Amino acid sequence: MIERLSGASYTIYLVHWPILVLLNRVFVNDGLPVPMLFTLFVVLTSILSYAAHIYVIEKSPVLALLLNGRPLSESHSSVGRSEVSDVIGEEKTSAALP
Repeated sequence: MIERLSGASYTIYLVHWPILVLLNRVFVNDGLPVPMLFTLFVVLTSILSYAAHIYVIEKSPVLALLLNGRPLSESHSSVGRSEVSDVIGEEKTSAALP
């Protein structure tokens, strides 16, 4: 789950503001208390931003490249894991040397 959220973080960052603007136009004149509006905005913005990544960005290789900086095939592969294990392995090797 953490890997999926980290992969979606840039999309969430880009998409959350327009969603907040739309939610503001829909809910702000309803007379709801501010703490309730804040909670509603946080929950809905989080869900809708992540859904935009899952249902729009992940379905389009072009958008995955534009918004995540890498093709979709690389965004969900184990490239990050191998890089981390390489770094950890290098640290262990260098730590073992005198």
